[in-house]
Amino acid sequence: MKARSALKNFVLWVSLAIVVNIFIYIIFGSEPGLEFLGGYIIELSLSVDNLFLFLLVFTSFNIPISYQKRVLTYGIFGAIVLRFMFIFLGVAIVNTFHWILYIFGFFLFCSGLKILFNKEEAVDFSDSKVLKIMKKIIPVTDDLYGECFFVRKNGVLHATPLLLILVLIESSDIIFAMDSIPAIFSITTNPYIVYSSNIFA
Repeated sequence: MKARSALKNFVLWVSLAIVVNIFIYIIFGSEPGLEFLGGYIIELSLSVDNLFLFLLVFTSFNIPISYQKRVLTYGIFGAIVLRFMFIFLGVAIVNTFHWILYIFGFFLFCSGLKILFNKEEAVDFSDSKVLKIMKKIIPVTDDLYGECFFVRKNGVLHATPLLLILVLIESSDIIFAMDSIPAIFSITTNPYIVYSSNIFA
C-alpha cells in the first residue's frame, strides 16, 4: 500500500469514528459522547505501539508484504473477539469490586516506570516462549507455503511460520490490551463505550 492510500484509509476510519461519536453525543448525551472521544484518543495513541511491534515481527521473520495482510486480517478478528471478552469481563469485575481500579492504576504506573527506565534492547522474537510452546504442540515447517497457515507433509499436519507469526501477534495484542483497557477504565466503565472506542482505535 502506498503512503497516499494508507493516509486515505486512516482518514476514513477516523472519520467513521467521529461520525459514531457525533451520534453517541446526539442520542445519549454529552457525557457518553465525551467518554467515547476520550477513550478513542487514548486507545488510538496506545495502538501506535502495536503497529511498531507488528512491523518488527514481520521484518524479524522476513515475512513478505504480500502475506502480511492475511496475518493482520486474522489478527484483527482475533483482537475483536479477545477484547470483547476482556472488556465485558473487566467491566463486570470493576462493577463488583470497584477498588480494583486502584490496582489497574498501579499496574499502569509500574508499566510507565518500566518504559521510562528500561534501556532499549534488540528483541529476539524467535526466542519467544509463545513460539516455543507452539512448536511443542505442533510440528512447524522451516519455509512458508504461500498464505497457508497449515500444510500436510508426509500425511502429518504441520504449521507454517505464518501461523506462528499470527499467534505471536495475537499474544502481543493481549499484552497491549492489559495496558490499554485499564487506561480507558479511568474514563468510563460503560462496556459499549469502552468496546466501541477500543475497536475503532
